[in-house]
Amino acid sequence: MREVATLGSAAEAPNGQGGRTNAPSTSRDIAVSFLRLANLDSEIVDRLSRYEAGLWRHFVQTLFALQTLRRR
Repeated sequence: MREVATLGSAAEAPNGQGGRTNAPSTSRDIAVSFLRLANLDSEIVDRLSRYEAGLWRHFVQTLFALQTLRRR
């Protein structure tokens, strides 16, 4: 598994008073999140995908059952 250097969760940006404050950097956070996801073991992502597919299947079955009951 590849390792990603930790970049931190917030970038420092100057405020209007000459001091520095921690302001979130949305694009940086998205990039870090993507790199973490890219470095995950594919087995975990496959398992999550199967879980999601199972949830959708149950959701459709529930809707079908509710529509059947509604028609009665």
